[in-house]
Amino acid sequence: MDTADLVATIRKAFDGTPRSGTSLRQFWLTDQYGMSREITDQEWRDAGRRRSDSKWQEIPDSEIKECGVLLAHMQAAEFQYFLPAYMLFGLNELKIDPDRSNFIGSVVFSLHPSKRDSSLRAYTLSQLSLLTRNQRQAAVDYLRFVATHGDDFDRPNATKALERFWTAENVDKGFNTSVIQKP
Repeated sequence: MDTADLVATIRKAFDGTPRSGTSLRQFWLTDQYGMSREITDQEWRDAGRRRSDSKWQEIPDSEIKECGVLLAHMQAAEFQYFLPAYMLFGLNELKIDPDRSNFIGSVVFSLHPSKRDSSLRAYTLSQLSLLTRNQRQAAVDYLRFVATHGDDFDRPNATKALERFWTAENVDKGFNTSVIQKP
């Protein structure tokens, strides 16, 4: 699959995904200050007001670049909404310079539940739980692309994710969510 086909697959699979109630800049605030100080109501509102997207396709690359990869902080609905924007941004970065993008590796990591840490595995599975079959297939196609075209770090990680988790059964039927811990 070439880049244009993969972009079309991602766009089609995630088209119509409901908009997240939280903006990337609000996730950034949580990432930066959530554990060290209280985020004021004014800061939260300001970060939300700066938002320009009404659907994931409208998330500007500049906002993704400004905020960084925040997928680890998202619950299932937000993850489903922001994942395609991050995948497409990563593909653009890969095209520009495959050795300089940390976005590819971060997206690959977010798509590979841990085998070592059961609570982290449960959390990642909960994030993936809303993905439709077509969205799961788009994730597999993305991982296959990275396994072929990524850098020396991302290629083996994408390959491991495909071999150890993204089986045909998981794509077709979804994930075993019996291990998901409910908050």
